[in-house]
Amino acid sequence: MPPADRWRRIQELFDAAVELDGAERQRFLREACAGDAALEAEVQTLVDADRRSGGDVFITEAVAAAA
Repeated sequence: MPPADRWRRIQELFDAAVELDGAERQRFLREACAGDAALEAEVQTLVDADRRSGGDVFITEAVAAAA
């Protein structure tokens, strides 16, 4: 997958995952990433950073800019 497409996919997954909690988010990411452990870990890292920042807009904007 070209890098731009991968970043768009990360953004889509992040946007959906950030709205979910705990087990529901893990289940969503496991299914949506379909065995791509690196993709799952990358999105989870962004979600974790977003949670630590209190939902700061910066994380969302950074993901969107990268895409």
